Amino acid sequence: MKTITRLSLAAATVLLLSNNVNAAPMVFTVDDSLGQASGGWNNWNNDASLNPTLSGHDEHGKPLVEKMSVYFDNSSNLLTKVEILLDGDTRELFDSLFINTDYTTGATWDSWDYFVRDSTRYTNNDGTLSKVNSFTNEYIYTTDPSGRQGNPNSINSSKLTTLNSTFGPSYTAIGGVSDDWLITYDFSNLNGGGLALTGGFFVAYSPWCSNDVVGGGAPVPEPATMLLLGTGLAGLFGVARRRKEK
Repeated sequence: MKTITRLSLAAATVLLLSNNVNAAPMVFTVDDSLGQASGGWNNWNNDASLNPTLSGHDEHGKPLVEKMSVYFDNSSNLLTKVEILLDGDTRELFDSLFINTDYTTGATWDSWDYFVRDSTRYTNNDGTLSKVNSFTNEYIYTTDPSGRQGNPNSINSSKLTTLNSTFGPSYTAIGGVSDDWLITYDFSNLNGGGLALTGGFFVAYSPWCSNDVVGGGAPVPEPATMLLLGTGLAGLFGVARRRKEK
């Protein structure tokens, strides 16, 4: 009886820990402060064919992207917010946010599901959130005609379905007049509380000129807690069985 009680208490503890881990919002960050994104999509994911005018780095004038942060909720599988930190007031419009909500290791990273385009600097209700209809041979990027020529900077409207025509990111100074500026795409106010993740995610940002791009992806942590729970309980019951056999 004491053994069963101890097992029950231990199982309850593991469950409590798993619930606490699952409930915590998570942040995926790509540091691009050195002009060389450390987490992917450096020069369009290091694809030389999409980087005809630069090599070895992903910064060519303005804007100066410092960091990208992707916020997601593992318990509800929702992507709730994306932040792009710029070095100073260097935003170049229009700019684009690309989101793949079903990204897995080895899969096509730029199989985009959502696309946000904004052409206004300080207002947050003039952008457009669209659903990407398909990713096929007919999927068409628009590209930068000058500066960093040939780099993708948007998606052809023929493959987009507008979901929200008044959605746009906020743009605010961080700390002072000449300090960093933060672009915030807040999806938490949409119906459902965010963008549904059906797998991992890959998120990327580009201004019209593609002069500094940033992006990266990560799998949504699977109920690693379920693995923890299963392993933990298996271990506990294994101990109980060994005791019984003695």
